[in-house]
Amino acid sequence: MPFLLFKLNKLKVLKLYRPFLFGILIIFSPKLQAQNLNKDVVLGKEYAQRVEQVFGVYHDSEMVAYVENIGNRLVASLEDPLFEYSFKIIPTSTPNAFALPGGYTYVTTGLLPILESEDELACIMAHEIIHANNRHAIKSMKRGIIPAILQLPGNVIGLVSPGAGEMINRPIKGLGDLGMASYSRKNETEADIEGSELASMAGYNPEALQTALERIGKYIELITGQKEEKAYLDDHPMTADRVERLKKAAAKLNYSPGAPISRSFIGEFQGLLFGENPSHGIVIDSVFYNPEHQFKVNIPKGWVGQIHPETFAMMDTTLRASVYVSYSETDSTAREKAAVLRSQLPDAYKQITVLDQEVFINNEKAYMMAFEKRTRENEVFAYMLWFKKGKTLFEFSAMTRPELRPIIQRVPYTLSELNEEDRNQIKVERLELAEAKGNESLKEFNSRINNALSIDITALINNLSENEILKENSPIKVVLEKPYFKK
Repeated sequence: MPFLLFKLNKLKVLKLYRPFLFGILIIFSPKLQAQNLNKDVVLGKEYAQRVEQVFGVYHDSEMVAYVENIGNRLVASLEDPLFEYSFKIIPTSTPNAFALPGGYTYVTTGLLPILESEDELACIMAHEIIHANNRHAIKSMKRGIIPAILQLPGNVIGLVSPGAGEMINRPIKGLGDLGMASYSRKNETEADIEGSELASMAGYNPEALQTALERIGKYIELITGQKEEKAYLDDHPMTADRVERLKKAAAKLNYSPGAPISRSFIGEFQGLLFGENPSHGIVIDSVFYNPEHQFKVNIPKGWVGQIHPETFAMMDTTLRASVYVSYSETDSTAREKAAVLRSQLPDAYKQITVLDQEVFINNEKAYMMAFEKRTRENEVFAYMLWFKKGKTLFEFSAMTRPELRPIIQRVPYTLSELNEEDRNQIKVERLELAEAKGNESLKEFNSRINNALSIDITALINNLSENEILKENSPIKVVLEKPYFKK
């Protein structure tokens, strides 16, 4: 499974910043049941590209190398590895780990701060390796529910004839057929037990999976305010049940501890990104700021947004309208991009084209194509708009019902360059180690260090009690907020 412990059925996915996506985004077809191992690799590669397009990958070479070394050590202990495994870190606050078909394995930046040891990380990775090596995803063929924020507006709104959403969907083509994989309780138990065995064969303490499971569960409860609830129709096993089974299984293993790859697990992740990656963009007070391309754009009041590496999506919560803005460095001009789209338009689109000409956005030359479709039941307005600032080409794609048309038309006019005040308010949070003073309470420590984490989260990820009196020079994991732009 994606390693998360339980589904947050009541958590609203539609929210500013990024949603909690508790599950890896993949989908399978019943036609795949008889596929061979080569097709596992082909399928896994395809979805790995999509995952990395949506979330990006973490580029700290030393941290990635450490995770790779743990993964390779586990694979070396695998009796019959079916694939050439790869291991990467994804920059997202969601605490998760998952493996795609073919051995494409990921851990998130949101998971690593919660863990206390190399043993815990190794056990989690071993769990995912077993899922891939036992081909659980291919065999289960279960289609999950697509989180609403990831559904493409052309598919969600459905206001035009079949296929009409393609134009609007184009900037994030591929997300629409992503789903959330779900494994059976049998597969989860198998991955737990065999993953623990694999970890122990590689010299890691199999009991570490139990402590990791319990701590992650408590962490999710704290940040969501939701307790794990038993759902009898849910395939996903309860954490307490998993831990109990793991205790019984671990007692039967002949575990010989091996030397850790690193003497300081936490030290390996000092400076790790905590929270979301501001280089992809950040939302503050209904404004989206992108420091990489140096621009900002307003989000209509009451709308929600989602950030991808080169696309920002904003959507009316009633799904009556959406605007996607994409941005990338290119030599192409706005007129050239419009010409490409025009050449691809089927006749049905040409018949509903109401605008195809050069326009101006805040005195900048731009190009716009607009479409209007009216039927007895529905009316829809959509546009594509391109304009260039420096080397960056911006592409707006929007669709709406008539009542929200003025709102989507105003959005491109709110785009502007970042000023010094904007740059100063963009921060990044990173995991650090700080030393405590003798007889200092956790509350006093948090205040002195200016820790961005609450006392309960700080206590949890450091295996402390909230009322604990700290020892002199004891290292404590904290999160410190720093300016994104270095002066």
